[in-house]
Amino acid sequence: MKPTKTTSPVTSATLVGAHRFHSFDLLATLVAVVSSNGTVLFANSALEDALGTSRRTIEGSHFPDSFTEPHLLINALDGAGGNAFAALRYDAWLKRL
Repeated sequence: MKPTKTTSPVTSATLVGAHRFHSFDLLATLVAVVSSNGTVLFANSALEDALGTSRRTIEGSHFPDSFTEPHLLINALDGAGGNAFAALRYDAWLKRL
């Protein structure tokens, strides 16, 4: 019997590309690289510690669900995707899982 692969919302090509973000692990600042729909492509170790969960759990998840007010992040992502602004100050509260 052949083993079957499970599918996830993040493609293997995307995960391979995430290796280019590993330098963010050197930062004490929380860093998440997300797609336009809010799916986490990369999470650094500081974010992993702050959320109290592993990077494997964070990557591929819908990141707005990690905030107390997810609509603020969704609006920020929509604005960034539509070039509505060049810079944005984004203040939010993370949920610790």
